[in-house]
Amino acid sequence: MTKRIPERSPRSVARMAGVFQALEGTTATYGQVIVLGKLSVHGNAAVTAANIFGHKPLFRIFGHRSCMPSRLGASSL
Repeated sequence: MTKRIPERSPRSVARMAGVFQALEGTTATYGQVIVLGKLSVHGNAAVTAANIFGHKPLFRIFGHRSCMPSRLGASSL
């Protein structure tokens, strides 16, 4: 005889989705505001490039997606 797996209630699924959405929003904000604010220097592209090259793992995790156009946006240019 097989055991039936209990289904989750819609309320618990919605709460779990809300927690994950809040987590995603927090990490996205951190990456785009805090990390890019430390890497980019307004008006000085050479220093910004040096900061990015000096902190490659940090830029790859948080910053590269917000600096490049999206695929949809790039294809419409």
